[in-house]
Amino acid sequence: SLALHWSAADPDDDWVVHTYIEQVLDATEPDSLLVVRGDGPTFALWYGIYVERPQAGVAVVSGPMLAFIWYRDQVRHLYPDLVVAEPSSEDVTIDDLTRDLILNNLPHRPVYVTDPAERWEPWFEFVKVEGVELYVPVPRPAQE
Repeated sequence: SLALHWSAADPDDDWVVHTYIEQVLDATEPDSLLVVRGDGPTFALWYGIYVERPQAGVAVVSGPMLAFIWYRDQVRHLYPDLVVAEPSSEDVTIDDLTRDLILNNLPHRPVYVTDPAERWEPWFEFVKVEGVELYVPVPRPAQE
């Protein structure tokens, strides 16, 4: 199947994807965490850090995929210095896991988000990075 559909899956000829990868990785600091949502940004940036710029030193983590135990284990294996929490109860949502990933790593590294969910706004203010669709999450004070 891959051989038959390689041209459709190969991003080498897609300059929009290359431009996106370049803009995002140029805007992130080394040793940063980049939280992504959606297949397009996720696969483009994985391609970017594993094929085009493995020296970028950016940990690209898919927020929605944190729902899967195998993915959390893989993130820990790929990025042993990231703090990836396990759900503390059955009530924990993907958004909770993503929030914890961001909050637990902010003290140790720069953190960026490609497309923050509106559901995250009670937890963070998102400051847009100039010139690219990229945001820096700033924790909001805890509401009591």
